[in-house]
Amino acid sequence: MANMALVCAFMVVVLHMAGSPVVGHPTWWAHHVVGVGFFGIAVPYFFLAAGYFVEARFSAGGTYREIMRKRLRTLLIPFFIWNLLYAVFMLGTISAVDLLSHRPLGTNVHLSGGHWLSLLGLYPFSEPFLGPTWFIRGLFLIVLCSPVIRFTLDCLRAWALIGLFMLMYLTMAYYPSGSVPYKFWRWTVPTTGFFYFAVGMWLRRNPIPDDIGRRLAFFALPFGIVVQLIEVYLLYRGISYPIYWRGIMIPLVLGGVWYLMPSNALPDYLKGMSFPIYVLHYFFISAVFFLNHDPNSVLFYLARGLAGIIGSVVVALLMRKYMPRFAALAFGGR
Repeated sequence: MANMALVCAFMVVVLHMAGSPVVGHPTWWAHHVVGVGFFGIAVPYFFLAAGYFVEARFSAGGTYREIMRKRLRTLLIPFFIWNLLYAVFMLGTISAVDLLSHRPLGTNVHLSGGHWLSLLGLYPFSEPFLGPTWFIRGLFLIVLCSPVIRFTLDCLRAWALIGLFMLMYLTMAYYPSGSVPYKFWRWTVPTTGFFYFAVGMWLRRNPIPDDIGRRLAFFALPFGIVVQLIEVYLLYRGISYPIYWRGIMIPLVLGGVWYLMPSNALPDYLKGMSFPIYVLHYFFISAVFFLNHDPNSVLFYLARGLAGIIGSVVVALLMRKYMPRFAALAFGGR
């Protein structure tokens, strides 16, 4: 599972490195088929893995209080640390751009009350300015509800998963993407997260043998790829399609990749690196974004991606070496 977590952290970097390429350009196809397409399995996997480990803790006799205390350390404290650091980083970067452009300080700062809350990750109806931390916020709330999810699985078994899957579908399909309810269900109390978290719990209770999982993967992965290619082709043709097609593609591709993932041990310097990459890469991608660029430039996207991955690994290693106590706090003990 550590290998899968690291690969998914790299996928998140790719998800965030794209801009607005022209429709039909090769960069556009790569962005929609691979970036926001197949690599969209990354965050669902993180929810699934969290559910798996929370259920493992419950099964081993752990109490709800112990689990929440641990999540306070691994989720909530890092959430506030990184959002505060990103707020300082963004305000400093914008001020530097103002100075280099010979404009008064604050020219590019237009923040309402809601924007200030988003800058600190506290506004429930939008994505935080430090985008990846919406997952941390949502996961903490889901873990808070984990006894209810366990009770539902106890009573309804697989029917609970079907019900959560339908809830995910309904919230994706019923509310317009720009509406306040959609933003709340998308960024703060993610129904997608509830579903995959419950799947992780269910898989911990009902493990699928590896041989059967691999056979299913060889069916699910190609089928998921076909679904995504059809979706992107319809988008290219300007044909309206239901966004909840992703609700079909992502479980198929996620299951396929998970069961085909090699289990080779990671190098020591990469162990526990998925969380640092997940939170740190956004700083580097945001900094590169301020550079003038061609929205179709493959080199620009590669530069953002490499900056996000290499910069995150280097900074995390330096933090662990020279600021071990702060690194332990900021990375939640990882």
